[in-house]
Amino acid sequence: MKRIISFLMGRGRPLAVLLLGAVALTVFALTTDLATHLGHPWQATLGVGIGLMLLAIPCHWFGALERIGYLAAILLNLLGMGAAAGAYFIESGVGGTLTDLLPATVLPLLLLALLCILLAAFPDYKVPIGTLTVLIFIGLLVASVVFWCIRGGDFYAFSFFSHIVTLFFAIVCGVTADEEERLLLRDASLGSFGLFSIIAVVALIALLLVGGGDGCDCDCSGECCDCGDGCNCGDGSRKGKRKLK
Repeated sequence: MKRIISFLMGRGRPLAVLLLGAVALTVFALTTDLATHLGHPWQATLGVGIGLMLLAIPCHWFGALERIGYLAAILLNLLGMGAAAGAYFIESGVGGTLTDLLPATVLPLLLLALLCILLAAFPDYKVPIGTLTVLIFIGLLVASVVFWCIRGGDFYAFSFFSHIVTLFFAIVCGVTADEEERLLLRDASLGSFGLFSIIAVVALIALLLVGGGDGCDCDCSGECCDCGDGCNCGDGSRKGKRKLK
């Protein structure tokens, strides 16, 4: 066991990042699903997310004494991110079930795995490998936004969130690979606060877009149709929400 830990903290450090990233995506998806289906208003859910992030601050400080504090800070920020993403799914009403969320994590996780394996095998080529991977991540982020706006649904929304998470761990991998003097958990813990902020801001922007529309696009033909709570009826008496499509 000591030999495995020594390897993961040395030459195999990118593989430790991959393991951490895989666990993070799983916790993120589970928490998003839970937050979406607890039945609380999105404002309360987002508030819980912010509260969890605030609780992570003393845990990060404690990590300087005991490394478990860094793990606790990462976990709390992941839970907060799930609550923030769940707030979007609550308001948009597009689902957010685990069976739809987990498939959205496959592509970003595979890309992170490829990066980590390459950096573990070829640490001397860290810069070109890392640069190319980041460019691919950025391209996939743009594609996720485009499909999220055009097609809507929970898959593309969570795909965008997942690419942000894995891009973060890709950066951590690039920074810590072949840098044994750096403490991986400290870097991941500190960065998780920025990651929470990005996810929360993106979710809030999406919430504003969801809540700021002027009705659905269906043809009600003068009568109220079954388009959900936000349908414009024929008499123009009801205004609704515009979902990202």
